[in-house]
Amino acid sequence: MNKNEYNGAVLEKDVMIIEDTLGSGKLTACKHGNGRDWWILVRKEERFSREVYRLLLTPQGIMNMGKQEAGPEIIYPNGAVGNVVFSPDGTRYISHEIRFNPFNAIDIYDFNRCTGELQHLEHFTLDDSTYFLGGAVVSPDSRYLYGVTNQTIYQFDLWGNNVEETKTPIAVYDGFVGLAFGSFFGAPQLAPDGAIWINTVSDTVMHVIRTPNQPGMKSHVDQHSIHLPVVNQKSIPNFPNYRLGPLDGSPCDTLGLDNHPLAGFSWYAEELEVTFSDNSYYRPEEWLWDFGDGSGSTERNPIHSYAAPGEYYVCLSVSNEYDSDAACHWVSVDTLLTATEPLSTGGSVRLYPNPAREEVWLSFDEPLTHPATWTVFDTVGRQVGAVALEPGKSRYHFYTGGLASGLYFWNLQSEGRILAAGKVVRE
Repeated sequence: MNKNEYNGAVLEKDVMIIEDTLGSGKLTACKHGNGRDWWILVRKEERFSREVYRLLLTPQGIMNMGKQEAGPEIIYPNGAVGNVVFSPDGTRYISHEIRFNPFNAIDIYDFNRCTGELQHLEHFTLDDSTYFLGGAVVSPDSRYLYGVTNQTIYQFDLWGNNVEETKTPIAVYDGFVGLAFGSFFGAPQLAPDGAIWINTVSDTVMHVIRTPNQPGMKSHVDQHSIHLPVVNQKSIPNFPNYRLGPLDGSPCDTLGLDNHPLAGFSWYAEELEVTFSDNSYYRPEEWLWDFGDGSGSTERNPIHSYAAPGEYYVCLSVSNEYDSDAACHWVSVDTLLTATEPLSTGGSVRLYPNPAREEVWLSFDEPLTHPATWTVFDTVGRQVGAVALEPGKSRYHFYTGGLASGLYFWNLQSEGRILAAGKVVRE
């Protein structure tokens, strides 16, 4: 970087590092335990072996440290695509294999940041059709693994003794069609804002997991809620965790670097309830929240209910044995106007916000027990939209940005009968 008036220069090029048949989408990186260098892991094509190449990137250049037979002893004769990802704390390496039969599988490994070696821990399959869509991603706090197929998003608890047994479906594709194809779930990526973004195929929308540090449905999956100005053809960045510090006290902690915490957080407000997500870096050990209303918490990812709408100055302080840091933001808390309608089967359904802008939600007292359809009509009775609702959920999200401003009528039908009906205003 000192060359060319500090603009940098290429000193070598076309240097062969690996000459082999490598797996599609199976390259990722993680900080070395010294906190400076990088491990780059590349999988061999699954038709031939389960070997993984280990490359070490240092200030002196990149070195091929050899390959490891990582397991399991399963070969896919027809090959596989998919992705590989490290947990943000660098302790786990996840491989999501997308193929035809069985449809796709997940392998979980322990990762040694000093040696770059893997130890296989668990293998299981997801018997879902993928159409070569999907992938794996891990929450910012490194606890929850999300396995994405084109129709379903699953959450797994990496802290469980048997990860497969913690499998929890948190979202089923709602049938939304943006452009020529359905806006199915695609490849996921943990974003700098602490949310998980999920692409689609040849579309102008993306899906988001708003609070991935939370268990189950509290992770808040918003389907097709991000709107892009141009068509995205299945692409998404492949970001490693640039803010992973050294393994303090380990044999490879040799550079005298320490983990000085850097505080950060995001939030998701739903009426007066706010879900806070810790997005801090460099190994904080303690968390202290000030919610701006006279109350606080020492949980890492708290959920707080405010007594009244307003603007609250929320602060998060984090610390470990080396240092402390704080981050503060103004958090807007508001009540949404909600239309509540009775269900013919008992209970009620709420539609909010009403008036609506880009999106609305349907919320039920209990999860739906049968498939249903939510249909929207204009004031002269013409159908302008319909979405199929899969059973098992009590909350559904719809995009209304394509509707013109005005009054609309809606109904909810299941098994040939109308369960509820109401009105909604599009601002």
